[in-house]
Amino acid sequence: FALHQNRDFGRGVKNCVHESMIPEWMDLIVWGHEHECNIEPTESVVGTFRITQPGSSVATSLTSGEAVKKQVGILEIRNNQFRLEPVPLTQVRSFVMGELSLNNYTPESNNGDDPLLDPEDLNIDKKVSALLEEEVQILIHEAREKTKELHIDAQRRGNTILLQKDLNDSYGDDDDDD
Repeated sequence: FALHQNRDFGRGVKNCVHESMIPEWMDLIVWGHEHECNIEPTESVVGTFRITQPGSSVATSLTSGEAVKKQVGILEIRNNQFRLEPVPLTQVRSFVMGELSLNNYTPESNNGDDPLLDPEDLNIDKKVSALLEEEVQILIHEAREKTKELHIDAQRRGNTILLQKDLNDSYGDDDDDD
């Protein structure tokens, strides 16, 4: 059964479909509309059917759920049995997410040591910018590594769509890009 509607993640009684609303005789629900990829079938809350949530194939919003590995699935059905084989997507733009709290750089968080950020410092804006730039560089590195892993995985799986030129363009000398 394919369903394209919000799932009950605390959205209220009328803003979603609750699993208890689905007839017990169903075997598999393919739950659309939700963006996070949970391709592996899981037991429903009511325990009488399984749910797969393929999610969106590309990042469509800036949430942590969009940073998970994107996958699709091949569903095989024989009589009253089914099997869903996950297939990782290899041509998805890498998406990573980080969090930086300036509260971690105050005198209170440094056990009385000199604070990394002092609101009275005339150069605080430059220090905050440096912290943010460092975090962004870390995220860029993570995204590049994630993309390399996708390309390597695609090659292992025999995906010949990737050309050597693509890899060279993506991972050649990128010192000029920073």
